[in-house]
Amino acid sequence: MRELRRQTTSVHPQSFPAAHPPVIPDAPGSGLPRALAAAQAFHFQGVRRPARGERAAAKGRAEQDAPAYPAAETARLNEVRQQLAAEAEQWWQALESNDEDTVCEAVNTEDATGARVANAVGNLSNGPRASGVQLVGLTGVSGTRLG
Repeated sequence: MRELRRQTTSVHPQSFPAAHPPVIPDAPGSGLPRALAAAQAFHFQGVRRPARGERAAAKGRAEQDAPAYPAAETARLNEVRQQLAAEAEQWWQALESNDEDTVCEAVNTEDATGARVANAVGNLSNGPRASGVQLVGLTGVSGTRLG
């Protein structure tokens, strides 16, 4: 009976690289030249070419506003990055703990694009349902909930 169980649950005849948590890159920096270009584009909206006085005033406002933009944009991008990193960590924890919905979603999503996630899910053998996850990932019975 043990031999039969081993034969029916040993799904991966080959080894796959270990799964790793998603990496969210750092937010890109925003330099002064980029900020000046963005401020000029904003302040020049609606200003006609022949209106030299209006254009000079818009350019002055842009030069005045530009230094504050990189700090504000960097802070905004860092906040977005932190939110993404928190969501990625939450997803990874759910995947590692073999959360049924998360695993099925990962396998179903990967079925549409390739086998990378299905293979990675098969390597998350730290839970009581790891062999079931491997079975779902390799046999293509996507979304089947084993338990």
